[in-house]
Amino acid sequence: MKRLHAYALRDSTSFAIPKGQAINCGIKRTAKLFCRRSSFHRHGPLASKPEAGSRQQDLPVISHNSMLHSINAQAASYAWHSLPSVMLISTTHAKRVLFGLALAGAAATAFAQSDPLPSWNEGPAKAAIASFVAKVTSPGSKDFVAPDERVAVFDNDGTLMVEQPSSANINLAFSFDRIRALAPANPAWQSTQPFKAVLDDDKDQLTHLSQGDVAKLYLAAYTGMDESSFAQIAGAWMSTARNAHFKRRYVDLVYQPQLELLTFLRAQGFKTFLVSGGDVDFLREFALKNYGITPDQVIGSTVQYAYTAENGKPTIQRLGMFGVINNGSQKAISIQLHIGLTPILAFGNADGDEPMLAMTAANKKPHLVLILHHDDGAREVAYDREESASFGRLNALLDEAASRHWQVVSMRRDFKTLFPSTPAFK
Repeated sequence: MKRLHAYALRDSTSFAIPKGQAINCGIKRTAKLFCRRSSFHRHGPLASKPEAGSRQQDLPVISHNSMLHSINAQAASYAWHSLPSVMLISTTHAKRVLFGLALAGAAATAFAQSDPLPSWNEGPAKAAIASFVAKVTSPGSKDFVAPDERVAVFDNDGTLMVEQPSSANINLAFSFDRIRALAPANPAWQSTQPFKAVLDDDKDQLTHLSQGDVAKLYLAAYTGMDESSFAQIAGAWMSTARNAHFKRRYVDLVYQPQLELLTFLRAQGFKTFLVSGGDVDFLREFALKNYGITPDQVIGSTVQYAYTAENGKPTIQRLGMFGVINNGSQKAISIQLHIGLTPILAFGNADGDEPMLAMTAANKKPHLVLILHHDDGAREVAYDREESASFGRLNALLDEAASRHWQVVSMRRDFKTLFPSTPAFK
């Protein structure tokens, strides 16, 4: 039988699975608990008893999280067939041992039977997610969080889908195509930047657009119509527009590992919110189909709106002025305004996500902060600290992650698969 390591928990309880056919679960400095049947084995229960006079050796003290990481990593080759019969002296400490085993077993069994994150490579990031979800969803755990407080927030561009190169950014691509479609009615654009760069397809100029340039293109492309018309235009564009670099539709440039994570979290009672700097109504056109995130759980930037009623028909007009630019500190403000609960999980990829992540890290409940590092130049684009990056610069946040021990997810090491084999948007 394959040997598993022995551990001691911080509360002075311990358990061990020594080499042989029996489990010797010891209680440091208190009592000993002998489990007469093996819980972890390959082919079924084993009946051997512990050796006479066997003693529990001192065990390294580690956290519950580390214990779960080790159990999750090894559980795939074992089955948990039966509860052990036990003989105990200290009821209080024995209960702690059994609870620890049950909690670890629940997480291990779930992952061993059907891995909910098959597109994630085994490693610290995947283990951290599995451990966190197990402890906050296990009733009786000191870290249990009620379902109505399990709020997870995700950035969109660069976190759930591609944002670099800029030619693959879905927001910019829609803006460029709309500018080209509207150009005949706006002849002045032929000689006015940044519209001229779009119409001339000046790739060098378009690669180095300023935030002011992006704002001008956004207001021209996303406004001047009512909500219904905008939804029809955006939806029709999404169903056909393709990116030449990746040879996929823009809406298909979503990360398969993240789709699995969203599904896994919802299956464990989490509410998943999209908190993005992109236009909120544009995001709503694909968030449900791509991510399973309903329109009421999408938070983004907005234009100003106006209510009108023509012939008794109410409409919402999209005006050519900004309402909210949902980036930086505004993300934290928007979470408070629209959700009213502090998240316990947050996932971002750029400095502009820092306030949202810091807000989550300040939660007194158990929490997990994740940062996607774009370090895969082979499958996508590698970028982080470069000042030239128009979108998704990861500089100060990368330093903060190291100092605060936030979980950095490496696209190169942690993502086994990048894109879905079958498009979600249909």
